[in-house]
Amino acid sequence: MELSIFIFLQGIAGTDVAKEASDIILTDDNFRSIVKAVMWGRNVYDSISKFLQFQLTVNLVAIVVAFVGACVVQVRWKLKSVSCVKLIL
Repeated sequence: MELSIFIFLQGIAGTDVAKEASDIILTDDNFRSIVKAVMWGRNVYDSISKFLQFQLTVNLVAIVVAFVGACVVQVRWKLKSVSCVKLIL
């Protein structure tokens, strides 16, 4: 059990040592409960990865838009004393 990443235990038939070593203890010995728990865990993992991808994309676009906007303002208004790009960085 030490080599596995995540340990499920069936609560009724499991030993006390296995209960202490497991991550999730299912209250019944039904195989469908294990399948549902694995499906739920995969759904949570997919949702988290999609959320992180969305956040990274939005933040990257915001940085690019702010940088390009500062460059355009600096070139258009010919600001020499205070650089808008230096303010962003």
